[in-house]
Amino acid sequence: MPTSSKSTRARQRDAVSLLRAEHQEVREWFEQFKNATDELRQSRLARNICDALRLHTAIEEQIFYPAFFEATEEKAIHQEVEVEHHAVKELIAEIEQSTPSDDYFRAKVNVLGEMIKHHVKEEEKSGGMFAKAKKAKMDLVALGRELAERKSELESKQKESRLIAMREAL
Repeated sequence: MPTSSKSTRARQRDAVSLLRAEHQEVREWFEQFKNATDELRQSRLARNICDALRLHTAIEEQIFYPAFFEATEEKAIHQEVEVEHHAVKELIAEIEQSTPSDDYFRAKVNVLGEMIKHHVKEEEKSGGMFAKAKKAKMDLVALGRELAERKSELESKQKESRLIAMREAL
């Protein structure tokens, strides 16, 4: 599917639907990773997971969380998700500096998966962040558009950085 139609569809989603869809995509990659035996496949899945989580955490931290906090003043939830993101980013950096042949590679990706599972559960559960965002009457459609636009910008930068790194490696 072309990126532009995927991007257009994402802009039409409300913020919660967009974030839930991203959660589901990463969940599927973690499941595939658990079953992958080939190092090339493990490497690709880990890269997909790390790239997706880097974008996801960025748009949540830059747009969704500040809007959520402003609308709800839920300080404890806000602080918990920020701390979880910090730990996730640390583990992503470690995964990106390693390869499937490294002793702890698989363990690091699996632990990241468990961290994300917990984080997603906290956001999606009844009475969790997403439910409170809906209850707070946030403009989730406008926020969804803003998230999708920012994600698109960050994806472009991420691809550009990857191309530059590939050229420098040659």
